Amino acid sequence: MDNSALSQPDFQTFFQEWVTQLELYFYQLLHLLQSLDQQDESKHKQLVCRVMAHYHEYFLAKAQVSSRNVFLLLSPPWLSSYERTFLWVAGFKPGLALNVVKICELETGVDLRSSREDGEVDDGD
Repeated sequence: MDNSALSQPDFQTFFQEWVTQLELYFYQLLHLLQSLDQQDESKHKQLVCRVMAHYHEYFLAKAQVSSRNVFLLLSPPWLSSYERTFLWVAGFKPGLALNVVKICELETGVDLRSSREDGEVDDGD
């Protein structure tokens, strides 16, 4: 899905599709752990790269939505009140996701930020 101009309903649809795909990746990763085979190491790396790219797509979409209305992401209306509780109670820190991406880039050698264009970040000046 093109996430260049996502509105709230569009992001809700994107998020539902993203979670569905994430569940498929989760089962693929579980299967991978159960049948860990050194001969398929390249397939393992490809799957991990696909999962990381999937998360990258999610964070790009969130950035697009947050540039228009950050409150949608602080208390997403597409989540149930039970799910929103975990955003606050569990102390989710978005900066942790950036550390995960950085570590994965170092380990895999894949630059997940290469799709971003220069000058895209607004420094608030």
